[in-house]
Amino acid sequence: RTASSSASLHVAPASVPNDYKPKVGTFLQVTRNLHSDTSYSVLVEGGWSVENLGDFPNTFGKAYAVLYGLNMLHTVFERHPWKGNFSAMHFFNEARRAVPTEHKPKVAAISYFSPGFMRFSLHGHTAVQVTQCVTEYKTKNVLFAEAYGTLTKYIRENTLKDEEYDTEQDWSQHDVSLQSMTIALLKEFSSIDEMAFVRACPRPFEAAKLAKTFYNCIQKLVLFEKQEMVLYPKYDS
Repeated sequence: RTASSSASLHVAPASVPNDYKPKVGTFLQVTRNLHSDTSYSVLVEGGWSVENLGDFPNTFGKAYAVLYGLNMLHTVFERHPWKGNFSAMHFFNEARRAVPTEHKPKVAAISYFSPGFMRFSLHGHTAVQVTQCVTEYKTKNVLFAEAYGTLTKYIRENTLKDEEYDTEQDWSQHDVSLQSMTIALLKEFSSIDEMAFVRACPRPFEAAKLAKTFYNCIQKLVLFEKQEMVLYPKYDS
Protein backbone atom coordinates (compact mmCIF):
# COMPACT_ATOMS: atom_id res chain seq x y z
CA ARG A 1 0.00 0.00 0.00
CA THR A 2 1.42 3.40 -1.01
CA ALA A 3 1.26 6.62 0.99
CA SER A 4 -0.82 8.36 -1.71
CA SER A 5 -3.32 5.60 -2.27
CA SER A 6 -5.53 3.35 -0.18
CA ALA A 7 -5.29 0.61 -2.81
CA SER A 8 -3.30 -2.55 -2.05
CA LEU A 9 -0.76 -3.93 -4.47
CA HIS A 10 -0.78 -7.70 -4.92
CA VAL A 11 2.30 -9.32 -6.44
CA ALA A 12 2.64 -12.95 -7.49
CA PRO A 13 5.40 -14.78 -5.54
CA ALA A 14 7.21 -15.58 -8.77
CA SER A 15 7.53 -11.84 -9.48
CA VAL A 16 9.30 -11.05 -6.20
CA PRO A 17 13.06 -10.50 -6.74
CA ASN A 18 15.32 -13.00 -5.00
CA ASP A 19 16.89 -10.21 -2.93
CA TYR A 20 13.53 -9.61 -1.28
CA LYS A 21 12.78 -13.22 -0.45
CA PRO A 22 13.62 -14.48 3.06
CA LYS A 23 16.12 -17.30 3.31
CA VAL A 24 15.00 -20.72 4.45
CA GLY A 25 15.11 -20.87 8.23
CA THR A 26 14.63 -17.11 8.66
CA PHE A 27 12.58 -16.29 11.77
CA LEU A 28 11.25 -13.24 13.50
CA GLN A 29 13.28 -12.21 16.54
CA VAL A 30 12.36 -14.35 19.52
CA THR A 31 11.61 -12.50 22.75
CA ARG A 32 10.69 -13.44 26.29
CA ASN A 33 6.99 -12.80 25.71
CA LEU A 34 6.77 -16.15 23.95
CA HIS A 35 6.27 -17.75 27.35
CA SER A 36 4.51 -17.08 30.62
CA ASP A 37 3.92 -18.98 33.83
CA THR A 38 1.37 -21.17 32.04
CA SER A 39 2.44 -21.15 28.39
CA TYR A 40 5.47 -21.51 26.14
CA SER A 41 5.94 -21.07 22.40
CA VAL A 42 8.48 -21.90 19.71
CA LEU A 43 8.65 -20.49 16.21
CA VAL A 44 8.18 -23.01 13.41
CA GLU A 45 9.35 -22.93 9.80
CA GLY A 46 10.14 -25.32 6.99
CA GLY A 47 8.33 -28.38 5.71
CA TRP A 48 6.53 -30.11 8.56
CA SER A 49 5.08 -33.55 7.96
CA VAL A 50 2.18 -35.06 9.90
CA GLU A 51 4.77 -37.19 11.75
CA ASN A 52 6.75 -34.07 12.72
CA LEU A 53 3.64 -32.45 14.17
CA GLY A 54 3.31 -35.37 16.55
CA ASP A 55 6.99 -36.12 17.09
CA PHE A 56 8.11 -32.68 18.23
CA PRO A 57 5.52 -32.20 21.03
CA ASN A 58 6.13 -35.80 22.11
CA THR A 59 9.91 -35.33 22.33
CA PHE A 60 9.56 -31.98 24.07
CA GLY A 61 7.09 -33.53 26.50
CA LYS A 62 9.54 -36.29 27.43
CA ALA A 63 12.32 -33.88 28.41
CA TYR A 64 9.80 -31.64 30.17
CA ALA A 65 8.40 -34.53 32.25
CA VAL A 66 11.86 -35.58 33.46
CA LEU A 67 12.81 -32.05 34.52
CA TYR A 68 9.45 -31.44 36.15
CA GLY A 69 9.77 -34.68 38.10
CA LEU A 70 13.29 -33.91 39.27
CA ASN A 71 12.87 -30.24 40.12
CA MET A 72 9.22 -29.93 41.13
CA LEU A 73 8.26 -33.35 42.48
CA HIS A 74 11.69 -34.67 43.53
CA THR A 75 10.74 -37.94 41.87
CA VAL A 76 12.26 -41.30 42.71
CA PHE A 77 12.34 -43.33 39.51
CA GLU A 78 11.24 -46.93 39.47
CA ARG A 79 13.38 -49.79 38.25
CA HIS A 80 12.60 -51.31 34.87
CA PRO A 81 14.28 -54.27 33.12
CA TRP A 82 16.62 -52.83 30.49
CA LYS A 83 15.70 -54.96 27.51
CA GLY A 84 15.40 -53.34 24.10
CA ASN A 85 13.78 -49.89 24.07
CA PHE A 86 10.97 -50.73 26.45
CA SER A 87 12.74 -49.39 29.53
CA ALA A 88 13.14 -45.93 27.99
CA MET A 89 9.45 -45.99 27.09
CA HIS A 90 8.47 -46.99 30.64
CA PHE A 91 10.82 -44.35 32.07
CA PHE A 92 9.20 -41.51 30.13
CA ASN A 93 5.67 -42.83 30.72
CA GLU A 94 6.38 -42.96 34.44
CA ALA A 95 7.68 -39.38 34.42
CA ARG A 96 4.67 -38.14 32.44
CA ARG A 97 2.12 -39.81 34.70
CA ALA A 98 3.61 -38.06 37.71
CA VAL A 99 3.05 -34.55 36.28
CA PRO A 100 -0.20 -33.09 37.67
CA THR A 101 -2.98 -32.53 35.15
CA GLU A 102 -2.78 -28.75 35.24
CA HIS A 103 0.91 -28.85 34.27
CA LYS A 104 0.85 -31.62 31.67
CA PRO A 105 2.02 -30.03 28.38
CA LYS A 106 -0.72 -29.59 25.79
CA VAL A 107 -0.51 -28.01 22.35
CA ALA A 108 -2.75 -24.96 22.78
CA ALA A 109 -2.30 -23.40 19.32
CA ILE A 110 -0.47 -23.83 16.04
CA SER A 111 -0.09 -21.09 13.44
CA TYR A 112 1.73 -22.17 10.33
CA PHE A 113 2.94 -19.12 8.46
CA SER A 114 6.47 -18.00 7.59
CA PRO A 115 7.31 -18.15 10.40
CA GLY A 116 4.52 -19.63 12.47
CA PHE A 117 4.43 -20.75 16.05
CA MET A 118 3.46 -23.65 18.27
CA ARG A 119 2.16 -22.73 21.72
CA PHE A 120 2.05 -25.11 24.67
CA SER A 121 -0.03 -24.86 27.82
CA LEU A 122 2.14 -26.10 30.70
CA HIS A 123 4.40 -25.09 33.60
CA GLY A 124 6.34 -22.23 32.03
CA HIS A 125 9.46 -22.42 34.19
CA THR A 126 10.02 -26.09 33.40
CA ALA A 127 9.60 -25.41 29.68
CA VAL A 128 12.32 -22.76 29.95
CA GLN A 129 14.57 -25.37 31.58
CA VAL A 130 14.10 -27.63 28.54
CA THR A 131 15.20 -24.73 26.34
CA GLN A 132 18.25 -24.18 28.53
CA CYS A 133 19.22 -27.84 28.13
CA VAL A 134 18.96 -27.47 24.36
CA THR A 135 21.14 -24.34 24.42
CA GLU A 136 23.73 -25.97 26.67
CA TYR A 137 23.89 -29.03 24.45
CA LYS A 138 24.63 -26.81 21.44
CA THR A 139 27.28 -24.71 23.17
CA LYS A 140 29.03 -27.64 24.88
CA ASN A 141 28.44 -30.37 22.31
CA VAL A 142 32.06 -31.57 22.40
CA LEU A 143 31.96 -32.10 26.17
CA PHE A 144 28.63 -33.86 25.94
CA ALA A 145 29.79 -36.10 23.09
CA GLU A 146 32.92 -37.13 24.98
CA ALA A 147 31.02 -37.90 28.19
CA TYR A 148 28.30 -39.79 26.35
CA GLY A 149 30.85 -41.77 24.33
CA THR A 150 32.84 -42.72 27.42
CA LEU A 151 29.74 -43.94 29.27
CA THR A 152 28.41 -45.84 26.25
CA LYS A 153 31.76 -47.52 25.67
CA TYR A 154 32.03 -48.60 29.33
CA ILE A 155 28.56 -50.17 29.30
CA ARG A 156 29.26 -51.95 26.02
CA GLU A 157 32.73 -53.24 26.92
CA ASN A 158 31.51 -54.58 30.26
CA THR A 159 28.36 -56.04 28.66
CA LEU A 160 26.12 -54.33 31.22
CA LYS A 161 22.56 -55.06 30.21
CA ASP A 162 20.40 -55.95 33.17
CA GLU A 163 20.87 -57.87 36.35
CA GLU A 164 17.70 -59.82 35.68
CA TYR A 165 19.21 -61.30 32.54
CA ASP A 166 22.79 -61.65 33.81
CA THR A 167 22.87 -63.01 37.34
CA GLU A 168 26.55 -63.89 37.12
CA GLN A 169 27.64 -60.27 36.65
CA ASP A 170 29.29 -58.64 39.68
CA TRP A 171 27.42 -55.37 39.40
CA SER A 172 28.79 -53.69 42.51
CA GLN A 173 32.27 -53.37 41.00
CA HIS A 174 30.85 -50.97 38.39
CA ASP A 175 28.90 -48.67 40.71
CA VAL A 176 31.62 -46.07 41.29
CA SER A 177 32.58 -45.85 37.61
CA LEU A 178 28.99 -45.67 36.40
CA GLN A 179 28.10 -42.97 38.90
CA SER A 180 31.17 -40.90 38.02
CA MET A 181 30.52 -41.11 34.27
CA THR A 182 26.82 -40.36 34.71
CA ILE A 183 27.64 -37.22 36.68
CA ALA A 184 30.11 -36.19 33.97
CA LEU A 185 27.35 -36.47 31.35
CA LEU A 186 24.74 -34.52 33.34
CA LYS A 187 26.83 -31.82 35.03
CA GLU A 188 26.74 -29.46 32.03
CA PHE A 189 22.93 -29.30 32.19
CA SER A 190 22.34 -26.42 34.61
CA SER A 191 18.70 -27.47 35.16
CA ILE A 192 19.74 -30.85 36.56
CA ASP A 193 21.26 -31.53 39.96
CA GLU A 194 23.33 -34.51 38.87
CA MET A 195 23.65 -35.96 42.37
CA ALA A 196 19.88 -35.69 42.90
CA PHE A 197 19.41 -37.45 39.56
CA VAL A 198 21.66 -40.32 40.65
CA ARG A 199 19.91 -40.58 44.03
CA ALA A 200 16.52 -40.69 42.30
CA CYS A 201 17.50 -43.90 40.53
CA PRO A 202 17.49 -47.42 42.04
CA ARG A 203 21.22 -47.89 41.37
CA PRO A 204 24.07 -46.36 39.30
CA PHE A 205 23.30 -48.61 36.32
CA GLU A 206 19.77 -47.19 36.02
CA ALA A 207 21.14 -43.68 36.52
CA ALA A 208 23.55 -44.22 33.63
CA LYS A 209 20.90 -45.60 31.30
CA LEU A 210 18.37 -42.89 32.18
CA ALA A 211 20.96 -40.15 31.73
CA LYS A 212 21.75 -41.50 28.27
CA THR A 213 18.03 -41.59 27.48
CA PHE A 214 17.55 -37.96 28.56
CA TYR A 215 20.63 -36.92 26.56
CA ASN A 216 19.21 -38.57 23.42
CA CYS A 217 15.95 -36.72 23.93
CA ILE A 218 17.69 -33.33 24.11
CA GLN A 219 19.80 -34.27 21.09
CA LYS A 220 16.61 -34.90 19.12
CA LEU A 221 15.22 -31.50 20.10
CA VAL A 222 18.44 -29.89 18.87
CA LEU A 223 18.04 -31.71 15.55
CA PHE A 224 14.68 -30.02 14.96
CA GLU A 225 16.46 -26.67 15.12
CA LYS A 226 19.38 -27.84 12.97
CA GLN A 227 16.87 -28.86 10.32
CA GLU A 228 15.52 -25.29 10.44
CA MET A 229 12.07 -26.42 11.55
CA VAL A 230 12.05 -24.87 15.03
CA LEU A 231 13.59 -21.85 16.69
CA TYR A 232 13.63 -21.92 20.48
CA PRO A 233 13.34 -18.76 22.59
CA LYS A 234 16.55 -17.37 24.01
CA TYR A 235 16.85 -16.59 27.69
CA ASP A 236 19.47 -14.95 29.86
CA SER A 237 21.70 -17.48 31.62
